[in-house]
Amino acid sequence: MKISLPNYVKLVLDKLKTKGKAYVVGGALRDLLLHGQSHDYDIATSLVPSEVSLLFKEYKQINNLGIKHGTVSVVVLKEVVEITTFRCDLEYVDGRHPTKVLFTDDLSLDLKRRDFTINALAYNEEEGLIDLVGGLTDLNNKVIRTVGKPLLRFKEDYLRILRGLRFSSKLGFKIEDNTYEAMKLLALNVNKYIAKERINKEFCGLLLGNYLKDVLILYKDVACIIFPYLANVEISKIDILPIDLELRLAYILTNTSNYKDVLTDLRFSNKIINNVCFYLKYLNFDLDSNLYQYKLLLQEGKNKDLVYNLFTLISIMKNKDISKSLLIIDNIINNKDALNIKDLAINGNDLLKLNLSGKRIKEVLNKLLELVLKEELINNREELLKKALEL
Repeated sequence: MKISLPNYVKLVLDKLKTKGKAYVVGGALRDLLLHGQSHDYDIATSLVPSEVSLLFKEYKQINNLGIKHGTVSVVVLKEVVEITTFRCDLEYVDGRHPTKVLFTDDLSLDLKRRDFTINALAYNEEEGLIDLVGGLTDLNNKVIRTVGKPLLRFKEDYLRILRGLRFSSKLGFKIEDNTYEAMKLLALNVNKYIAKERINKEFCGLLLGNYLKDVLILYKDVACIIFPYLANVEISKIDILPIDLELRLAYILTNTSNYKDVLTDLRFSNKIINNVCFYLKYLNFDLDSNLYQYKLLLQEGKNKDLVYNLFTLISIMKNKDISKSLLIIDNIINNKDALNIKDLAINGNDLLKLNLSGKRIKEVLNKLLELVLKEELINNREELLKKALEL
């Protein structure tokens, strides 16, 4: 089997093969076989990290923290390639990490330590595709199956249970029966042993998959063990949602009262938490509201894209026509209507000259903004100063 590789990957392989063995492995190879293209290439080699680093001494090397785990990251033709020494693991003791990782020059040991068969393939142009565990068959049959015994593989690293769900959501593959049974038996251990940051990463990948709906139908029991709030999700419309993380988070948390706590516990950024909370707070926004209410919505949303996304969510979940609402928002933006104090034609310095000071200045500016938002006052310097004197 001949697989077309990018020039920068060929360069890395050729250079490594002057001193040892080297292969394209992992998700990059899987995606190449599936789609004919890939990103983020991983190379496995018989060379130890010090040998790799020396061999690529004329190239920029980044992320030196990976070296202790056997990985050297090299920039070649402006692309980053991760080069990792063949490894075999000793006993796992904490459901996540082996007691020790040993380097080896045996490719078969490296491939047989991997999570799923579809990720345990290797390739170079001289030897072709190397498949020791039936990965190509599973890839062709669209099956997710562990390398070796499922219970043993998941007990080594419980994060693999989440990775199985993510791959199913991303690729649309079915999870092999024995593999899934083991996932069900051990799913409770994910939250017990795995760091929230790692769970977050896999959860995001799960939510952004094209086949999320299928996962929540076929494998809902495992998903709900790890993420209990998924039990409340209305599955029927989830595939209509745009592939947008914040919108999908809002959708799945619609019936979860402590949604902010859930997002915080999963270590989402403040930006994502605030945006998702905005969507959920205004999910029942009345599209027949007056202009003032629309301005307040845009004021809190801080940008039109967030409000547009809110209306998209309302359209899908409430079956509402949002065309007029989008037009209202566009008109507010195009008219450059004042939405915040900084948009007023006067500022605090102007009020100082009227002998106002301290908290009173903020109170007057807020009141002026309210009147402007309600269109009871024109955002004009003279009118605002005149009104300020009356307040």
